This record gives sequence, C-alpha cells and structure tokens, in this order.
Amino acid sequence: MPLPAYLEELADYEYTEWLVGVINFEPSRADPGLGRTVCVRHYAYDVQSFVTAFRCGEAPSAPVERPHALLVYRHAHTQRAHAFYPTPLGLAALARRAGRELTLPHGMDASLDDAERELERQGILP
Repeated sequence: MPLPAYLEELADYEYTEWLVGVINFEPSRADPGLGRTVCVRHYAYDVQSFVTAFRCGEAPSAPVERPHALLVYRHAHTQRAHAFYPTPLGLAALARRAGRELTLPHGMDASLDDAERELERQGILP
C-alpha cells in the first residue's frame, strides 16, 4: 500500500521545527541564521496547520494540498520554534539580511524595508 504524499513534508516540518529549537547558534543582525535558526521551506501540503490542529487535541484529516512557502524559525526573544507564512517581499528581505545578492525593480527598497521590519516584529530576524 503506498504511503500518502504529505508524509515526507510532515516529517521534514517536524524535524525542522526540532532543529531550529536545539541548534547551537545565536543569530545576529549580520548573520540571521538562514538554514540554521531560520529555515525556508516550500511545501505542497499545509502540514503546519495539520500539526497545530493535532497539538490542540483535534483529529484532523489529511493535510490540505496548498503549495506555499513557510519559514520555520526560532523566535529571537522567546527562543521557541514557530512557523510563519512569508510574502515574496518577506523572502526577499530575509535573503537581503542574509547577504544574498538581490536585483529588485526600481523603487522597491522602501517596501523591502517594511517587509524586513515585519520579520523583526515576528521575531524571525534579530
């Protein structure tokens, strides 16, 4: 009997959530911990909502198929693992903070700054 397609993503989400919570790394403004305390995932199924419902005592059926990007991160203040659905600008702001080269359309700097401040408010970036 074949296994459901979402099981691999579910295992990856649980492992990533555990990893960001235990890795011995202190993020800084110069190094936000991309790939260590902040992990970007692209899932085909909404495994985060499935896990949240399960942890709240619900008995959810299979995760809904919904392709999306997800940040799994250790909150800069509480040090607990969290998940966040970023916007494309949020992903670009994270890449910029991590020192990645970006080519943006003219006039996008202010929007990118706003997205970066949102990531800071969420505790994703220090």
